[in-house]
Amino acid sequence: MMLEAESLGVGSCWINQLHWLDENPSIREFLEPLGIKAKETICGALALGNYDEKQPVMPRTGMKVDYIR
Repeated sequence: MMLEAESLGVGSCWINQLHWLDENPSIREFLEPLGIKAKETICGALALGNYDEKQPVMPRTGMKVDYIR
């Protein structure tokens, strides 16, 4: 999602470690109508938004990837 957002010129920020929200009953009441069931947990979130100013396009470097089995 972050790569797609960047390709569309949208800024993003990964928000990690939200599993503690499961313990808050008022948060759980908010999440259940969104389709997050009682036995499911939140592992992270993504904030999306517009940049304050135009961001430079980073050149692709053709980085080599090694796969290890």
